[in-house]
Amino acid sequence: PLCRDSVYYAFSIIILIICLSDGRITLFESVFLLLMYVGYIIIMCNNQNLQHFIVQRWQIFASFNALDEPIMNYAQTQKSYGMTNTYQRFDEENISSIIPIDDLIAMSHISFDFETAALKIMMSKKFRCRTRFKMAVRFVIIQIKLRQGQGVIRPDKPINERRFSCYQGRTPSLLAIEEIYDEWKNIPNYNYDLLGFIKWAFILPIKILFYYTIPDCRNPRYLKWYPLTFIMTIVWLCVLTYIMVWMVTIIGFTFGIPDSVMGITFLAAGSSVPDALSSVLVVRQGLVDMGVSNTFGSNVFDLLVGLALPWFFKTLISGEPVHINSNGLLYDSILLLGIVIITVMSFHGRKWYLDPFLGIFFLAVYGIFVIFSLLIELNVFGFVNPPMCPI
Repeated sequence: PLCRDSVYYAFSIIILIICLSDGRITLFESVFLLLMYVGYIIIMCNNQNLQHFIVQRWQIFASFNALDEPIMNYAQTQKSYGMTNTYQRFDEENISSIIPIDDLIAMSHISFDFETAALKIMMSKKFRCRTRFKMAVRFVIIQIKLRQGQGVIRPDKPINERRFSCYQGRTPSLLAIEEIYDEWKNIPNYNYDLLGFIKWAFILPIKILFYYTIPDCRNPRYLKWYPLTFIMTIVWLCVLTYIMVWMVTIIGFTFGIPDSVMGITFLAAGSSVPDALSSVLVVRQGLVDMGVSNTFGSNVFDLLVGLALPWFFKTLISGEPVHINSNGLLYDSILLLGIVIITVMSFHGRKWYLDPFLGIFFLAVYGIFVIFSLLIELNVFGFVNPPMCPI
């Protein structure tokens, strides 16, 4: 996933550099960028077939039959095909470190449901002790339910068509976390938690607004209302984004800071923090590939849709190209392409493992990128950004 997303992101940046080279964006260029995102979606939908083709065509990855054979051989000799049987014989040492374990499960002949596959992945020694402990606790709960006669699997299909699951016939899943939907209504005791009370009072108006305008589809009462939940979240994202851009523009104009500089610093940080938090959450669950792919995928969306869609409407309505006020964006895009190359090379140099050193290195690289971008936009290396217009 990292190679796929990084290559497509780098290719998108190259196309953006070509589009920005003449200082204007035409209707054809904006449509082409949007079509590139459609192509990205098509690649994502056919990811498994594409990966199969690349593996068999060029043999650039190690063989992925290491997972099939231990499970198949052991499953054929067992009367009960529970998750424990296949897990006990799972040999992690024979699995290639190149192909992620979740991809190996996806390529195997045996079909697992999501919960079983997730437990099998997270109980491996590749994950943190805390994550493995949580999965072990859930595994114990599952075994108790199995001994009570729930979730018994009765294989009645050929071995290559069976779905191994200890969750069949159980609703809801044990992996679901109990949500307290009205937790925000609990007022903290300011005598013991003054900071928590101040925080609660500060965000209370926002939570009230969201609570009564966005149906919480996690609640079984509003489970079928998930399309409205999705639409309302998009609406609120648009409203809050407009307010954020308006405030940043006013602040930048007040202090004489160019819009491009405010975009590189404040807007970039404000739009990237949610992506960073979501990546941290999935990485803590052991899904590192998903966290890294989320970072690249969100940037691909920002580039091919977040930029191209406004350009498309602008050129379509006015019938004229969109003129780029700052020539520094071209140099910023070139720097961004270099950052992507450095990122992939860094992952390869650390043997595709994430560690604190790599995190510190990425923070340093980002700091260097911001410094050089600001120097370019502030006309330190040459005149690229025209002065702001007076009122």
